[in-house]
Parts: sequence; C-alpha cells; structure tokens
Amino acid sequence: MILLTGTSDALRITTSSAATLDVHTSWVDNLSGSITPGRTNTQISTATTTTVVSSPAASTQRAVESLTVRNTHASLGSDVTVLHTDGTTVVSIYRITLLPGEGVAYDKSSFAWAPTTTSTVSALIAAALPSMYSPAAVGQWYMNPLTVAIRTLAPTLNRLYLYPIFSGPSGCSIDRFDVTTTIAGTATAVARFGLWKIDNQAAPFTWVTGSQFATLTFDAGVVATDSVAGTKTVTPSPTQAVAANTWFAVGVVHQVAATATCNVTGASGSARFSPLGNGSAIGGGSTSPGLSLYQDSVTGALGAFTPNGVINTDGGAGFRRSA
Repeated sequence: MILLTGTSDALRITTSSAATLDVHTSWVDNLSGSITPGRTNTQISTATTTTVVSSPAASTQRAVESLTVRNTHASLGSDVTVLHTDGTTVVSIYRITLLPGEGVAYDKSSFAWAPTTTSTVSALIAAALPSMYSPAAVGQWYMNPLTVAIRTLAPTLNRLYLYPIFSGPSGCSIDRFDVTTTIAGTATAVARFGLWKIDNQAAPFTWVTGSQFATLTFDAGVVATDSVAGTKTVTPSPTQAVAANTWFAVGVVHQVAATATCNVTGASGSARFSPLGNGSAIGGGSTSPGLSLYQDSVTGALGAFTPNGVINTDGGAGFRRSA
C-alpha cells in the first residue's frame, strides 16, 4: 500500500492535457490504534499537478487503500503520473497515457490499466498511431499524408478538396500554403486555401455524404494561378495555431476560371488501404484509394465542409509548419 506518515506527505497526480479526469481515493487513518476510514473525490480538467490525497494530521499514519483514475473526455487523451511527496522529495511511482474512456486502478499493491470496451491495442500503441498523420518537424513543408503518388492534372473547378491531419502532442502553427502549377490557368483563375477542425475528434476519418464533416477555422484567401507556372504561395495572417492533439484538415479549391494544371497527390489503380475508403466497389483492387474528401460548387468564401464524396486525388495543397 501507499503510506503517508508525515504531516508533509501527500499523493498527487500530474496531467498533460485538458482531458476531464475523475479521480477517487480511499484511505484509512491510524491514530494510536484508532482507525478512521476516509475517501476523496477529485475532478481534473487541465494540464496541472493536483493533490488527490492530502497530508494526515500529526501522529497519524494514512494508508492509501485504492486509487482510480478515469478519462471521461470524448476525444482527448492525457498522460497521468502518480507522485508521492514527503514535502521535500517528490518521486514518480506510476505513469500511463489514458485515452478517452480508459482508466487505471490501484488496489493496495499494484496498478492495473482498464481499457475501453473497444480497445484492442495497448494505450501507448494507440496513442502513437496518429503520429503517422502529424507534421512533426518545424520549418518543413507537408502534403496529404495519404499520398500514393504525384500526378499532374487540372483539378475540377469550384471543387473543394480536403484531407485530414493530426496536430501532434505539442500542437503546430502554419504560416504558408502552396500549390505548384505546371500549366497556368485561364485569366482570373485562383486557388483558395483554408483550415478546418474536424467535428468528430474521436473518429476523424468517419464521414457521411451530405453531413457536415468539419468546421472552418480560417479562410487563408486566394493566390492567382493564371500567370507563369510554378509554386504559388499564400501567407495566412495571422499565422494559424492548431491546439495539441487536434485532428484538423487542409483544403484548397480552384475558383473563378478554368483551373491551372497542378501537381497533386493521386492514385490511379493503386492497391492501397485508405481510412477514407474508396469511391466505388473495390473488385479485387480495381479502384483507387480515397485520398481526399470533396465538396462541389464552392464559388466564393469558404465555410463549413460538407462532403459530396471521396476521390483518389486532391487539389495539390501543401502547407508549412512554422512552430
């Protein structure tokens, strides 16, 4: 068991995010043979250090019999570190990452992880999976993480192409968007870029035709694509910061006039799994994986994203992480 034997002893928990945690502790005080049970309920919703079992009174020994921590948040995970302090020295006695719905329990002698009913992998593996979709390095450019290959084609006029990205454990900031054209569009052709927050943070690749998928957070404006071919860049003002552990989306729509021919990510007859699905029956791999969602008839300023379907290409949007 965990003992608090001095008036400066305490049991604390450090959390790493704004996930909502329910904490329960049960303990027993012994004052010269007089036994008094007690319990404490604590709710935590910030990245902080919280005392969950306070110090006993003088000449009293407090034995922590049980400790349970459950993440009740719908989408955020949190690192949970259990600390013991004697008032001078603080030691870490247990650490775990709790995903939404998961918990951990201590019962006199050991800690036990309590997965959700749908968990099939360990918490650490599950927490690592989003990193495959995260722009990890500052100062680097990124493209659609579902990329299979680069194709050269003219995106459909007024079709908004959007792909999911994960911000990572520290969040990220975006200070550039770009598209590379190989043949200029007709006069007045432009590309418009935007950022969205995916509505269902717990299931960021789940979508339904005609139902809102993501909420617009920033319309970065347009860049002309009707001049000399090359890389066209938009600088958002201000630089866009995305909170930690957030699924967001980058999108581009080519507007006004016949679109430029661009370098885009694409797949034609490629046999590869996509979490967004395929646009038609697979038939032994005869169709291509979905690389982006699309919304048609987007002719002006951007708004909430409601997909018309999934497609095996995108609009060629890239972005740069600045922080």
